Amino acid sequence: MIEFRADIIDKSMCDRILRVLKQKKKAKAIDIAYALGTDRRTINHYLYSDLRDSVIKDDYHYWSVRGTCPMLSNEGIYYLTEYIPKGLWAYKSDEAIEDSKLVIQLKENEQEAIDIVKEKMAAAADELIELSPDLGLIVATVPSSKTYKDSPMLEVAAYIRDCFNGIDGEDDPELSFLDMFTRTSDVTTSHFVETWNRPGFDEQKASIQCNYPEFCSEDNICLIIDDVTTTGRVMKACKEILVENGMPEENIIMLAFAKTSR
Repeated sequence: MIEFRADIIDKSMCDRILRVLKQKKKAKAIDIAYALGTDRRTINHYLYSDLRDSVIKDDYHYWSVRGTCPMLSNEGIYYLTEYIPKGLWAYKSDEAIEDSKLVIQLKENEQEAIDIVKEKMAAAADELIELSPDLGLIVATVPSSKTYKDSPMLEVAAYIRDCFNGIDGEDDPELSFLDMFTRTSDVTTSHFVETWNRPGFDEQKASIQCNYPEFCSEDNICLIIDDVTTTGRVMKACKEILVENGMPEENIIMLAFAKTSR
């Protein structure tokens, strides 16, 4: 009987923590504890045990409900969820690897996965971007690691572009293209190889071409999107290319659907 009541209390606390996170969108354990009138140690217990498959913590120790709020990595890249490599799936619950399976389906161009991801990415973009009337928005997709292959994120980028373009009903020229970047030479896909064999920043940057340098100005905001970020090198290479062509660093936002767990 006592054990049964403890289960009820556990579930009640889990529900209360999730409710706080949905209201705040993201919060540190100490802030959740304050909101619930308890201590941080208790909250951390639930976050790391009962709720470990439902919540995610970013590199700055902010928690959110998995897949609902853009988190921030040490590399300055926002992301929505965690990509768990296939080799670790056997040690995880079905709920924990749900988004990782979605990433695989996305890379295989499955339309259902693309539709799910584009809705989530558009919601995140809406939260991250504040467009003023005098600023245009460029949605730029990180190019595929292979020159012959188009990224499924192009459809995601088009959806985000159209969501923002529909705000005032006007077609801005900055929104008419998605191919800001082109891969000029093949590189190894980072999340499929060991750390020591991943392409470096200079190799990534040298293999990417900016197709529209004339749009790299203070008059535009650029949202760089990707499906998965592992080391952050390719997204940061794209960002540096924009900066070198004249776009202010503060006008560039990097957003990936998932961040590879390490």
